[in-house]
Amino acid sequence: MVLANQFFTLMFQVGKLREKIQEVKQEREQEQHKHTAYISELKAKLHEEKMKELQSVRELLIRQHEQEVARMVKIKDSEIQRLQSTVNVLRDGAADKVKTALLSEAKEEARKAFDSERMKLQQEILELKSGKKQLEEALNNIMQADKMKAADLRIAYQSHQDEINRIKRECERDIRRLVSL
Repeated sequence: MVLANQFFTLMFQVGKLREKIQEVKQEREQEQHKHTAYISELKAKLHEEKMKELQSVRELLIRQHEQEVARMVKIKDSEIQRLQSTVNVLRDGAADKVKTALLSEAKEEARKAFDSERMKLQQEILELKSGKKQLEEALNNIMQADKMKAADLRIAYQSHQDEINRIKRECERDIRRLVSL
């Protein structure tokens, strides 16, 4: 009977454990479902943010393109107006006006070319002046070194001459001493 009681209590506990396992499984499934929903929600938000960002980039590129097109249109319009005025001048038959316009345009181009060449030559002159200054400094340094070397040589020559004279005097004195003996 004790065994039967123990068996029933054991069976009762097994039943409770099975219920507990079922509850844990249900809770895990609920958590999993909750996390799946949360991940789906985050993916949707991320997609929405990317779409907004993409839209703003698209709008920015469209604005930049429109500005570039407007700039090109303005340039082309000014070119068309210049050409139209030239055509009108030619159509009017005003040869002097055409000559004047062409001459002024040629003068402007020549002036630009001259200015460009002048700038190049001025730059070259500056570089040559800089080079000349460096060479003059180097020459001055070399001349100064030569002067110092010449002064050193004069001092050495003078000391050698003094030494020769001293040796001559000693020799003459020795000779006189020897002759007097």
